[in-house]
Amino acid sequence: MDQALVELLRDWLNKASEDLSSAEILGKATPPQLGTALFHCQQASEKVVKAVLTHADVPFEKTHDITELLRLSPDRTRAFEPLRDSAGALTPYAIVFRYPGLSSPPTQEQFARAFADAREFMRVALSVLPDEVTEGFTV
Repeated sequence: MDQALVELLRDWLNKASEDLSSAEILGKATPPQLGTALFHCQQASEKVVKAVLTHADVPFEKTHDITELLRLSPDRTRAFEPLRDSAGALTPYAIVFRYPGLSSPPTQEQFARAFADAREFMRVALSVLPDEVTEGFTV
């Protein structure tokens, strides 16, 4: 595989990994920063899907809609199929808690579900991307 592509894919995974770490830290903070933690869960999930699409050479526009990203190449994103409902649940977290008045305060249960889903998105991406890309990444 072209080294530039390997580096780009690893960059996507690094950013997603940072988002997962941020979500975990914020979710456990005192007091928990759940809205921002949920945002990072969405971001991590979005980024790993974009990594898989990039690897498959599937172009995508700037969007935070994970469900739409999965529709771009159903054959290339088939491994994410069990997470389609999760994609729909995570997508609104890109904006809903980022601005006042869009939602009621997030709950610990929402965070727990979103964090588990984001970790699963990462696990799936690591299982389908080449070893030379995923080396050193864990969930």
